[in-house]
Amino acid sequence: MTSETCFIVYLENGCSIRLSNGVTLSSQNKELFFIRGKWKDVLCYKSPGVHLLTISRNILCKFIQLLDVELFQKYNSVDIPVYITYSCSEGMDNINVITELCVSNNNDAVIPSIRKQLLLMTLMSCFLENRFFLPLLKMCLRKNMKEQVIIIVTGDISEKWSIEKVAARLCVSQSLLKKRLKNENTSYSQVVLECRMQKARELLSLQRLSVKQLAGLCGYRSVAYFIAVFKRYYGYTPCEYGAMNCCE
Repeated sequence: MTSETCFIVYLENGCSIRLSNGVTLSSQNKELFFIRGKWKDVLCYKSPGVHLLTISRNILCKFIQLLDVELFQKYNSVDIPVYITYSCSEGMDNINVITELCVSNNNDAVIPSIRKQLLLMTLMSCFLENRFFLPLLKMCLRKNMKEQVIIIVTGDISEKWSIEKVAARLCVSQSLLKKRLKNENTSYSQVVLECRMQKARELLSLQRLSVKQLAGLCGYRSVAYFIAVFKRYYGYTPCEYGAMNCCE
């Protein structure tokens, strides 16, 4: 199944773009459109004056983490549109942002990853005054709950993440978080375990650390428990795994 993503479409004066649902978006002036959908939903976009920017789920999650959680929780609109619009004016700073992103897309110019994320989030902030924008974001992030949990946990792997904390970050109830992870054939504890064990393996491969340091960096307060979990997961203790890696 192809998961949904988001697009920001920039249309220059008099340009238009057709969606697969039969909707045609057009611009009298310079306009931005924030669209929820799949790649197949956006048709005929390789036209002069039409610029398509993809917003990854990772960027959406980072953007939402910058917002006020209580504010985000207020938005539970039932009738959520597929797209919303924002009209740009010549004198506004976001025109420069759009120009840089569009030039990069069209000419294969390279924008550093962090800068590109910041530019895209700047454009996303233009839509904040639209009452449908936050419900639209929540709709986009309802799928693939495992990936959202991974982003939060790996953002600070040493934190003692509880399901309460993670659910609050995602603006969902604990029961809903559990249900969606179950629908994805996993669980909260399994996702966190995978994150911590992946981080432990990376640290063993890249740095010389004591087992105590390694346990702390991976969010374990008990060294003995960390060793037991690591051995159960990989079949070797951290020391054994590190020794094998050094011999390769």
